Amino acid sequence: MKHFIFSALLFLSSISFSQDFSRFDEFKLETKEDFHSAENLVIEGVNYMFATPFNKNDIKRYQALSFVMNWMEGTPEYRFNIDQKAVDMTNGNDDLLGMYFAGLAKVILENKNNIPNDETAHNMVVKDLLAYTSIESNNLKPSKGLKKLSKS
Repeated sequence: MKHFIFSALLFLSSISFSQDFSRFDEFKLETKEDFHSAENLVIEGVNYMFATPFNKNDIKRYQALSFVMNWMEGTPEYRFNIDQKAVDMTNGNDDLLGMYFAGLAKVILENKNNIPNDETAHNMVVKDLLAYTSIESNNLKPSKGLKKLSKS
C-alpha cells in the first residue's frame, strides 16, 4: 500500500512543463522556512483547483498540483496520512486522487491551530470533493466510491 501511495505521489509530482505560467515553478522548497512561507501559496493553488473546472490541458492546475504535492512530501511541520479509504474512494482515478491530496493539504493548513484527526480530515475532504464533483460544469465525475459516500 505504501508503495502504491509513493508511486502515485511520485507520478503526480513529476508532472512538469517547459513553459513557465505561474510562480509555482519559481518557488523553492528547500528549507523549513521555505515550506513554512509556502503555506499561503499551497492554499492559493488548492483554491484555484477547486474554483476552476477540471481540464487535463490546464497547465496552471497541474503546476498547482505539482507544487502542493511537493510541499506535502517535504514539509517537516505536517504529516499526511493517505490510507486505503482515499484510494478506495477514488477508484483508481488519478485526477480525483490529486484533488483529494490537494484538499487534504488545505484542510490541514486551514486548521493548523487545531489539526483534525485523520478521520475528520478525510471527511472534510470528501465533503469538498462531493461539492466539486456535483457541479457538472467542473468536468470531474465522482467515482463509484465517492458516490457511495455521498449516500451515507
